[in-house]
Amino acid sequence: MPGGEVIGKQFIMDSNPRVKFGTAPLAGHMTDTFAGMFNADGSAQLKVNPEAIIKRARKIDTIVAIMQDIQKRMEDLEDEVNQESRALRNNLNADTAEGARFSELTIWDVDEILTERAKKYHNGVYTFHDPEKFQAFYQSNESNIKQLKAFQTELMHAAKKNPRAR
Repeated sequence: MPGGEVIGKQFIMDSNPRVKFGTAPLAGHMTDTFAGMFNADGSAQLKVNPEAIIKRARKIDTIVAIMQDIQKRMEDLEDEVNQESRALRNNLNADTAEGARFSELTIWDVDEILTERAKKYHNGVYTFHDPEKFQAFYQSNESNIKQLKAFQTELMHAAKKNPRAR
C-alpha cells in the first residue's frame, strides 16, 4: 500500500440479540442484525470490551504470584532438606564415636549406607530427591513466568490501542 493507507477494517462486534440467527453463515446479515449496535459517534460496539480485556490481563499478576510462591516454597524445602542432611551426618558422626551407641560402626560404614540411599552427595549434603529435576522445574517456571508477563503486556497494549480503552 503506497503511503501506508488503511483500506477498510475488520471488527468483531456484538449483534442485535433480538434478531434470531441474524449472523448465521448461510443467512448472511439480515435486516436489523446490527441495529442499535453502534455508538452515538458511529463507532461499533465491540463484542470484546477493551476494559474487560485489561481487567482480565491484570489477573495474570495473581497467577504469576502463585507460580513465584510455589518456586519459593520449593527452594525453601530444598534448603531445609540440606540443613537436615547436614544435621543427620553430624548426628551419625557423633553416634559412631568411641563409646557412642553405634561405636562398632565407622563413619565410612555410615557414609556408604547414606551414599547408597541418596540420589546425590555434594559438599557434605546427601540429597534424597533429584536436584536436577528441581532445577529443570525452576528454569521452566521462570520461562513460563516471562512468557505470561510478555503475553499480558501484549494483551494490554492491544486493548489500549482501542480508543474506548482506558
